[in-house]
Amino acid sequence: MAKDRYAWLFNGERFEDVRILDAATGAGGMTQKLARRAGGSTRIVSVDIDQDTRVLDSLQSSLQSPLTFIEDDLHQLQSVPDAAFDVVVCDDTLAFLSMPPLRTLSAIDTFHRVLKDGGRLLISAESPDESRHPTGEWRRWQLAKAVFALKGEAFYEPVHRNDLTRALARSGFHVEASQSFPGGMMKDFEPLIEEWEAILLHEIVHLPWGEGLKKTLHNTVVALSRSIRADGYLDTPDTFAVKAVKRGGRNV
Repeated sequence: MAKDRYAWLFNGERFEDVRILDAATGAGGMTQKLARRAGGSTRIVSVDIDQDTRVLDSLQSSLQSPLTFIEDDLHQLQSVPDAAFDVVVCDDTLAFLSMPPLRTLSAIDTFHRVLKDGGRLLISAESPDESRHPTGEWRRWQLAKAVFALKGEAFYEPVHRNDLTRALARSGFHVEASQSFPGGMMKDFEPLIEEWEAILLHEIVHLPWGEGLKKTLHNTVVALSRSIRADGYLDTPDTFAVKAVKRGGRNV
């Protein structure tokens, strides 16, 4: 279950009197988790390439911790100086960095750059679904991938755990531990479905294809959202988490 994944990821980590980079903001789930654990003089910077103002308003009104939100590309983070953070947390984001492995590698290199020597990198991600079971969650992501493919773009491509640990070592990190976690059933899924539905319906409107296809895709997205809500749960995939520390030197 997800709560076990995060319990494992946060166990033994220090969130007091540190600077934390939340990469990326998304729907704000990890931002909330970090803010609730922050103490002392901790400062959290949450970055996304396109911040959702509704998410930001909700987070800023509900959380007390000092939060700064910036818009930047995780592959470069041009607005962030070198060695600026003690901790970088990347939750369910790597799969959205288009065209792995090279784009993923550039993000990992950037995490290395913005961390201090000895800084902590905490990553959690969904495991690739090898079974292809036609569940609501599987259909949701396949539909999203199809819509973005019609734009000539990649949307979502999960990273394998072993590939990630090798990439981290290549970029100058020491992987302290990694752990896999089985999927389950999520009851509090409405924010995820709302975000997914809004993104896809927006993208469908701007597809360079005929109105007939766009109408069919629109209706399919709405129907799938209704089906998931009627089920009352969202099946979640297997996940994994990795803890790594930045070495003083650099392996290339």
